[in-house]
Amino acid sequence: MQRALALDASPPLSFSLRFFITAPLFVIFAAFILLVAGPQALSSRWHPAILAITHLLVLGTLAQTMIGALLQILLVATGITVF
Repeated sequence: MQRALALDASPPLSFSLRFFITAPLFVIFAAFILLVAGPQALSSRWHPAILAITHLLVLGTLAQTMIGALLQILLVATGITVF
């Protein structure tokens, strides 16, 4: 028994595109925090601004991109239809 991709179960582009579009917004928020905090934010890795920037970049940017890609391929690989 050979399994094939269920291309008819692929979600619409807007389903995963909303994750890809919001990912750069977190980078902009992180840059804004660094701009507001100034150079003293880079003095320690435990500075609240650096912790906020780290979380924005990791959880905001990377997680949004990974979830968008995962939802796009998972539905095609498993054959589940969302809509």
